[in-house]
Amino acid sequence: MIIRAFKLGNILATVALALYAGKHFFGV
Repeated sequence: MIIRAFKLGNILATVALALYAGKHFFGV
């Protein structure tokens, strides 16, 4: 259960980082 939550957090962090990178590089 803890591992599952950690994986979910990892996915959310990756998505957030991708959105931040897209916003930073493309000015969206």
